[in-house]
Amino acid sequence: MAKILLAEDEQNIASFIRRGLQEFGHEVQVVHDGGTAWSMLQEGVFDLLVLDVIMPKMDGLEVCRQFRLKEGYHTPVIILTALGTTEDIVKGLDAGADDYLVKPFSFQELEARIKALLRRGKERPDRQLWCHDLVLDCDTRRARRGDTVIELTVKEYRLLEYFMTHQGVALSRLV
Repeated sequence: MAKILLAEDEQNIASFIRRGLQEFGHEVQVVHDGGTAWSMLQEGVFDLLVLDVIMPKMDGLEVCRQFRLKEGYHTPVIILTALGTTEDIVKGLDAGADDYLVKPFSFQELEARIKALLRRGKERPDRQLWCHDLVLDCDTRRARRGDTVIELTVKEYRLLEYFMTHQGVALSRLV
C-alpha cells in the first residue's frame, strides 16, 4: 500500500508498529534516531512519516520542521509520542505534523489515521500558484521563493493569492 518511514527510538515499540503496518501491506523502514531519519529522507521518497518526538541526535519535531521546509506539505506526517499535553500537541502540529497520536495508543486507531491521511492525499490535487520562482501553496498558505519559506499574515496571503490568480491583468485600487 504505502512506503512508510517510522522513526522510533524504543526498539520494542518500533518492532510492534512495523509488524502491524506490514500486516496491512505497508512497506516500513525503521530508524531509531532523528539524524538517521533525516538522512533517509534525503535519500528516498516516502508516502508517510511516523515520528517519535524524543529521539537521539535530532528530535522528531525538528525532523518534521526541516522536512516541511525542504519538501513542503505533500507527504503526511504523524507524530507518535508519549508527550500528550495540549502544549505538546500544539507544538507538534505547528511543526508541520498532520496528526498527533499519544502513547499508549490503539493500533487500530493508528491504522485508521494512516488510511485517512493517505486517502486525503489521493483525493486532493496540489493547489499551488506559480509566478517565476515564487510558489504559493494554497493549502498551507505559505509562499516559497527558491529554498526560502515566506510566512504570510492572512491579509498578505489573500493579496498574494489574488495577484497570482490575476497575473497580467491591470488591477484597480478598489479591488
